[in-house]
Amino acid sequence: MAHDRAMRRLAEALQLGFIIALTLSAQLLCCGCIKWLGLHSSGQLTSADTGSRFCRIQLRSEVLNRRQAKFCRKSGHATVSAVIRAAQLTIASCESQFRNFRWNCQVLKSVPDLAPELRSLTAEQALVHALSGLALATTLSTECSRGLSPSCGCGSRPDWAVARKPEMQFKFEGCHANLRAGQRLARRFLSAGAGAFKRRRRRRPRQGRRRRRQRNRPNPAKKSSGLVQTYDQFAKMVNAFNYRVGIRAAKHSEAVQCKCHGQSASCTVRTCHRILYRRNQQLLASAYIRRSDVDPLDLLLELYDRKLRRTVFDETGYQGYEEPCSEADRLPNPLRGQPTCEAFKVVPGLPKENALLFHEHSLDYCSTREGRFPGTVGRECLPDGSPEAVQLIRSGSGERRREILCSVMCCGRTHATANYTYPGNHPECQHKTCRLLSNPFRVVCTDCHLKKSICN
Repeated sequence: MAHDRAMRRLAEALQLGFIIALTLSAQLLCCGCIKWLGLHSSGQLTSADTGSRFCRIQLRSEVLNRRQAKFCRKSGHATVSAVIRAAQLTIASCESQFRNFRWNCQVLKSVPDLAPELRSLTAEQALVHALSGLALATTLSTECSRGLSPSCGCGSRPDWAVARKPEMQFKFEGCHANLRAGQRLARRFLSAGAGAFKRRRRRRPRQGRRRRRQRNRPNPAKKSSGLVQTYDQFAKMVNAFNYRVGIRAAKHSEAVQCKCHGQSASCTVRTCHRILYRRNQQLLASAYIRRSDVDPLDLLLELYDRKLRRTVFDETGYQGYEEPCSEADRLPNPLRGQPTCEAFKVVPGLPKENALLFHEHSLDYCSTREGRFPGTVGRECLPDGSPEAVQLIRSGSGERRREILCSVMCCGRTHATANYTYPGNHPECQHKTCRLLSNPFRVVCTDCHLKKSICN
């Protein structure tokens, strides 16, 4: 009995040591691949800044790692500028979508100083990886179509538009957006976070030999392959997967922009070229045709809301990811003697469909973290019982959408209501206080008074 108790204590101590080592590894090894978002503060670059001097500065400040700095040195001014714009676009789009949430992406402005949720495999870190992969792929693709990058050129003709609109006549001209080249450059730049799991180049078969079909190729994520046994490899694999989800989502942004030609604006012939549609872009709905009805940003937000998959990693390596049990899985199997699947099952390998992988549960983000990353103190909220709050609850939005309610945003603390005065051209006041005068034509805006609730 005493021997059994001693063995159990030893096993518990080893398990506790493994958890502590896993946490330290998460903080030291997992975070470097997202530090490139610190380029958002670089501002406008000149052609003289994109040489080895600028790249060495970013390497010394730990914004770029060695492989990313090498990509920076070999790329031209336009490519590096596109990477900077992608970092700025990632932070701007994240703040725009999460301004009413407890976690509102403000910590991204502190990169390369990383908040705790960006130093571990949380759901927020997974979303940031996907958003940055999407922004980088689309920005680099647009740069290729402008002809400013020496590493890529114009894309192919968008023949899918003819199949989508067979009743129209198209005439394709100009330099088309090269989405494949942009995705390839994005994978090259982000491959520093992929490590050994980046996509390998296929080799051509030798002449005189038949091409062998690669059946039952080993999955690098399976524990039997022995490739994912350390936490460093595991973190790189998860980050690379989330990056690829964002890069693949860029295909939903393909669109064709057209100009009409014909008598009396009949638009019998359209002169078109392929572009990449972006949310809030000033384009007339009748002037472009989208390839997909799905917005790529909405797709990633949907994955963050509904398709988060928790990964399983222990002392033997990566085991797989958790998948909700289906109705067939919940049925008992008396022949095999397997227990009934109640909630989740562990599936080996990586998801074949779109999903975001995480490993550690999110924080509550209510209080200040490490003394420098703010919580929800001073954040605006929506008072419970107000008409706006009642409409939000009746709309059937998800639980995350209700974080703007004061009872959730303030984390049980009280909130104060105060009146604020803004100039008439403030974004929240333009539609209320600005009007167009006809003689002479000018816009006149008066001061705006708003009543807001702030968390204490």
